[in-house]
Amino acid sequence: MKLKRKLLLAIATVAFSLTAQAEDVPKKVYMFGVGASFSDSTVYITDVQEVSAFVSNDSKKFLAGRDQYTYQLKNLLTSTNRMKNPTCATFYALKKDKLEKKEGKGVETIHATKEKEKEKR
Repeated sequence: MKLKRKLLLAIATVAFSLTAQAEDVPKKVYMFGVGASFSDSTVYITDVQEVSAFVSNDSKKFLAGRDQYTYQLKNLLTSTNRMKNPTCATFYALKKDKLEKKEGKGVETIHATKEKEKEKR
């Protein structure tokens, strides 16, 4: 009988803690992905897309399940035979203009790196 009470108490505690974390609400999030391979010079960059996703309410605005978006991009690149072993990353922001600035800086960095490689040859 004591074991059942302890088990019930443990289940109730876990359930309560999960509902306390359920304050995260779906929001509009803007994101894009990047896929690159160390054995290839090609870099794939997706368009900025609006996604309804769960964002934590704390000060960090953490995107729940963001690794799944990265795995989706990696699976797409490998299944379509565009890359053999891509390294992928997804970037997100709550405001589209902030994300477009990140994307622009990333593209500029990629172009600058390619120009340096051409100069070395």
